[in-house]
Amino acid sequence: MKQGKYDAAIERFKDATQLQPKLAEPYMLLGNAYEKKGELGDAIVAYKKYLDVYRKAPDREKVQKHIQKLEADLAREQ
Repeated sequence: MKQGKYDAAIERFKDATQLQPKLAEPYMLLGNAYEKKGELGDAIVAYKKYLDVYRKAPDREKVQKHIQKLEADLAREQ
Protein backbone atom coordinates (compact mmCIF):
# COMPACT_ATOMS: atom_id res chain seq x y z
CA MET A 1 0.00 0.00 0.00
CA LYS A 2 2.94 2.33 0.69
CA GLN A 3 3.82 2.08 -3.00
CA GLY A 4 0.33 3.11 -4.09
CA LYS A 5 -0.65 -0.40 -5.13
CA TYR A 6 -4.10 -0.15 -3.58
CA ASP A 7 -5.72 -2.94 -5.58
CA ALA A 8 -3.06 -5.43 -4.48
CA ALA A 9 -3.32 -4.21 -0.88
CA ILE A 10 -7.10 -4.55 -0.95
CA GLU A 11 -6.86 -8.14 -2.18
CA ARG A 12 -4.35 -9.01 0.55
CA PHE A 13 -6.43 -7.41 3.29
CA LYS A 14 -9.57 -9.13 2.01
CA ASP A 15 -7.73 -12.45 2.14
CA ALA A 16 -6.65 -11.71 5.71
CA THR A 17 -10.24 -10.94 6.75
CA GLN A 18 -11.41 -14.22 5.27
CA LEU A 19 -8.63 -16.25 6.88
CA GLN A 20 -9.01 -14.62 10.30
CA PRO A 21 -12.43 -12.91 10.45
CA LYS A 22 -12.14 -12.22 14.17
CA LEU A 23 -8.95 -10.20 13.74
CA ALA A 24 -9.80 -6.48 13.58
CA GLU A 25 -6.65 -4.92 12.12
CA PRO A 26 -7.13 -6.20 8.54
CA TYR A 27 -10.53 -4.46 8.43
CA MET A 28 -8.92 -1.16 9.44
CA LEU A 29 -6.20 -1.60 6.83
CA LEU A 30 -8.80 -2.55 4.23
CA GLY A 31 -10.73 0.62 5.05
CA ASN A 32 -7.57 2.68 4.67
CA ALA A 33 -6.79 1.15 1.29
CA TYR A 34 -10.32 1.69 -0.01
CA GLU A 35 -10.28 5.26 1.23
CA LYS A 36 -6.96 6.03 -0.46
CA LYS A 37 -8.37 4.56 -3.66
CA GLY A 38 -11.42 6.83 -3.35
CA GLU A 39 -13.92 4.03 -2.74
CA LEU A 40 -15.59 5.63 0.25
CA GLY A 41 -18.57 3.28 0.46
CA ASP A 42 -16.33 0.25 0.74
CA ALA A 43 -14.09 2.07 3.22
CA ILE A 44 -17.10 2.79 5.45
CA VAL A 45 -18.15 -0.86 5.38
CA ALA A 46 -14.63 -1.98 6.34
CA TYR A 47 -14.35 0.55 9.18
CA LYS A 48 -17.75 -0.48 10.54
CA LYS A 49 -16.68 -4.11 10.44
CA TYR A 50 -13.51 -3.16 12.34
CA LEU A 51 -15.68 -1.65 15.09
CA ASP A 52 -17.99 -4.66 15.03
CA VAL A 53 -15.09 -7.09 15.49
CA TYR A 54 -13.17 -4.91 17.97
CA ARG A 55 -16.00 -3.86 20.26
CA LYS A 56 -13.67 -2.33 22.85
CA ALA A 57 -11.39 -0.54 20.40
CA PRO A 58 -9.55 2.29 22.15
CA ASP A 59 -9.97 4.40 19.01
CA ARG A 60 -13.71 3.65 18.70
CA GLU A 61 -14.85 7.28 19.01
CA LYS A 62 -12.23 8.49 16.53
CA VAL A 63 -13.21 5.80 14.00
CA GLN A 64 -16.92 6.56 14.43
CA LYS A 65 -16.28 10.26 13.75
CA HIS A 66 -14.22 9.35 10.70
CA ILE A 67 -17.04 7.14 9.42
CA GLN A 68 -19.48 10.03 9.84
CA LYS A 69 -17.15 12.31 7.86
CA LEU A 70 -16.83 9.75 5.08
CA GLU A 71 -20.60 9.27 4.98
CA ALA A 72 -21.04 13.05 4.60
CA ASP A 73 -18.39 13.14 1.86
CA LEU A 74 -20.08 10.25 0.08
CA ALA A 75 -23.47 11.95 0.29
CA ARG A 76 -21.99 15.11 -1.29
CA GLU A 77 -20.57 13.05 -4.16
CA GLN A 78 -23.95 11.59 -5.07
